[in-house]
Amino acid sequence: MLQPDRHATLLWFRLRPFLDHAGRNRAIPILMYHGVSDRDDMHRLSYFVTNTRPEVFRKHMEYLAREGYTVVRLGDVQAMLNTPVNGDNGKYVAITFDDGFADFHTHAYPILEKFGHAATVFLPTAFISDDQGEDPGREYLTWQQVRALAGKGVEFGSHTVTHRQLRSESTKEIENELRNSREEINKQADLEVKYFSYPYAFPDDDDRFKENLQRILTRSGYEIGVSTRIGCAARGDNPFYIKRLPVNSFDDIAFFKAKLEGAYDWLHAVQYASKSFRNRLKGKRTKR
Repeated sequence: MLQPDRHATLLWFRLRPFLDHAGRNRAIPILMYHGVSDRDDMHRLSYFVTNTRPEVFRKHMEYLAREGYTVVRLGDVQAMLNTPVNGDNGKYVAITFDDGFADFHTHAYPILEKFGHAATVFLPTAFISDDQGEDPGREYLTWQQVRALAGKGVEFGSHTVTHRQLRSESTKEIENELRNSREEINKQADLEVKYFSYPYAFPDDDDRFKENLQRILTRSGYEIGVSTRIGCAARGDNPFYIKRLPVNSFDDIAFFKAKLEGAYDWLHAVQYASKSFRNRLKGKRTKR
């Protein structure tokens, strides 16, 4: 498995003269997990792996507890970013899970509960039912499990209805995906959903689309949106396109530590440039 992002990050982590947490502007890492299971992820590049083995996840959660990180709820991130770093160690983190897989209930939550860590799970509501939904071979949470987990303090947000790439959809279809998913979670779990997670790669280079998406999110009752934009959340960031840090089975503690301390944020520039280049190339091909 190739890990060029890991090697570049650890090199930068060693060379960069890092400041102590309490001595710099507050930035909060928001961890982005998907599945937590022994399922094999067959991507050639570790960057694209979306599964985390339970033993690796346990080490991550144990590290946060051991190193004195305070795990905050997603809704508290913006307030924390606007709070001066005075009188505390400045070590805050939020934990999120995309896709609503059943292994959150079986593998992730027991570990979170052991260490007392809060988490937010984003649900694609078309796959959540009263039965164990599957998308070939992948099990999703049931509404009964969602209600039980919500009763234990787990937060839930929308990941659309059908988990489609919204950039290719009309405004009306985007509205349906956002409103219907929020209403379904509210109805099934008696929750007031305020959080949204964008599925697939976020179109960071498309300002027109982002403005339209933000208008729809606001009209639909959302207050916070997280994305696949890489980096730690920082003061002044748009609350509807918040950056996160992807985490998977290949994040050993050295790599995990580097991500938490900001050494992975460099990849956002590469991510943005790559998307812009691909879209320009696609545009040129279309004109021919």
